[in-house]
Amino acid sequence: MPESPFYHYNASFDAIGTIQRHAVPDLKPDPDYLTNFLGVKIATRYFPGILDGKEGVVEPIPIPANWHADIAEWAYALRAVDMAQNRFCIVELGCGWGCWLNNTGAAARRRGLALELTGIEGDKGHVGFALESLEANGFSSDQFRIVHGVAAPKRAKALFPLVDNPAVVWGSEPIFAATPEQMRKAERKGGYQILDAYPLSDLSRGQRIDLLHIDIQGGEADFVKANFDDIDSYVSRMLIGTQPRVIEGDIIQFMLDKGWELEMDRPCIFQLVDGRPLIAVDGVQGWTNRKTPHEPSLARKRSTMIRKCRSALQKARGILFVVDKPSITSRTEMAGSTWIKMRWAAVSTDHSSGLTRPRYWRRWTRQAAGQEMLRSVRRAAPLDRRGERRREPNR
Repeated sequence: MPESPFYHYNASFDAIGTIQRHAVPDLKPDPDYLTNFLGVKIATRYFPGILDGKEGVVEPIPIPANWHADIAEWAYALRAVDMAQNRFCIVELGCGWGCWLNNTGAAARRRGLALELTGIEGDKGHVGFALESLEANGFSSDQFRIVHGVAAPKRAKALFPLVDNPAVVWGSEPIFAATPEQMRKAERKGGYQILDAYPLSDLSRGQRIDLLHIDIQGGEADFVKANFDDIDSYVSRMLIGTQPRVIEGDIIQFMLDKGWELEMDRPCIFQLVDGRPLIAVDGVQGWTNRKTPHEPSLARKRSTMIRKCRSALQKARGILFVVDKPSITSRTEMAGSTWIKMRWAAVSTDHSSGLTRPRYWRRWTRQAAGQEMLRSVRRAAPLDRRGERRREPNR
């Protein structure tokens, strides 16, 4: 049995094989940076005392671990890249220097995927590190976005510690439920900055997320529970750094009850000090969405289409339209896509007679094709005052 505790993980896939498959051969060292096995360049000044003198070094494959991550975390992050199609979108909560944005972004770029890399970080110095490292690794400004703030269950304000030397202090914890008095005291005495707190719905911009990486220092369980509707709608895979053990069990029970599947688990590593556990290394959990991992939920899709249809019909010139709430009458799988049959009604009012004339439509459409449905409604909706369809001018 291997001696390293980092071999003590459980995975439903070949974790070591996944890491080895992504290793870039024949990497050339850069005299100004440490280069890892994916070709990602890391400024050694981000971690003084850990990376001192490592400039010009190319790291080997991190099995069982390197200075910041182990088999479990590396393998699950790269598995998300393997499972992405056409584009790769990651949201990293507590992104620090942009570790997983850079690493998964580099792996996805080698696969030829389009990139959407989003990170949120509370420490201003670490925000600077993230921007600098992404630029150093060749990512363009339209491929990434770094938000100076904190992740939270809902929009609010939070207190975040001010740090003199961001290269030395990592893992600062925000205060989410600060009282007005605490806010005033923080502004008066310093030591804390007041930041915006963002839920996942703001960070995702309504897009599918291939990997959600959560490392928010003890707030992960509350965040997952409070944002679960958005997580369930948008996220394909979720990688969580966990601490302590009670949070690990809480997340496992919650996620299993919600129908998600645990693909990777390595418990947090701790030491016993005076009879109490002292966390040495965060745990790792990797979860996959078994229900709709690549599309927002059907309910959210339908809600969006309803709003668009109502808006399109109400804006038709000269006619007052009222849209009944569409109902889904059928659902099926065809050619690898989910199709739904929508039924909705528009009512035109003849202002001269006061009579109303309903028009009903039924149409098969792709579940994901809200725009196609909207175009269909726009073609069917324009009616003249006699309740008959107007001819659209040729364009």
